[in-house]
Amino acid sequence: MGFVVLLGMQQAQAFDREDLKRFKWNNSCPKYDLKGASLWDAKLQKANLQGANFQWANLQGVNLQYAKLQGALLKWARLENADLKGASLWDAKLQGAKLQGARLLRANFQGANLKGAKLDSEGVKIAKAKGARNVPEPVWVVSQLDRLKVAKRIGSLPENVNFGIKASTVRQFLTATGLPSKWSTRSKSMSKIELAKIAQKQTLMVVCHQ
Repeated sequence: MGFVVLLGMQQAQAFDREDLKRFKWNNSCPKYDLKGASLWDAKLQKANLQGANFQWANLQGVNLQYAKLQGALLKWARLENADLKGASLWDAKLQGAKLQGARLLRANFQGANLKGAKLDSEGVKIAKAKGARNVPEPVWVVSQLDRLKVAKRIGSLPENVNFGIKASTVRQFLTATGLPSKWSTRSKSMSKIELAKIAQKQTLMVVCHQ
């Protein structure tokens, strides 16, 4: 099954190495402890992962088609661009999980807890239709950095990227701090280069001193 396991990350050191070894050989890990493990692009379609602990795990781009994830602990797991088509997520714990760009067609979310999870608009629709609990508002991401390509180029995963903040939250913050704001009246499509030039003028470094 080819996948990469990163041992240098702080959270990755928490998983059970024996469980990981058995997982590699069996393509199955019911109730195994893989907390914080990084399984880039793993091929786990139809795998039995019931009750497994994937908390903080990096499952970006993983093929989980029709996998059995009933009761799995996926809190704060990274599932961006993962393929969860037809996966069974009954009662899965997905609080804080990042699911932007994930393929969720026919996935079963009955009883799954999505409090604080990050999903795009299509993911929100599917989760609600399939019986998930605490489904959040969608995160609108037009484009995102490919963390895997960056890692291959610089040798490490970029951190604190590919997250979105709702416009209503930003406006609430600006209003609370007394800063004026208004909705943009632009209606024409803009290229990434044009958007980058605008963002460059409005980007500041904020340093916090305790």
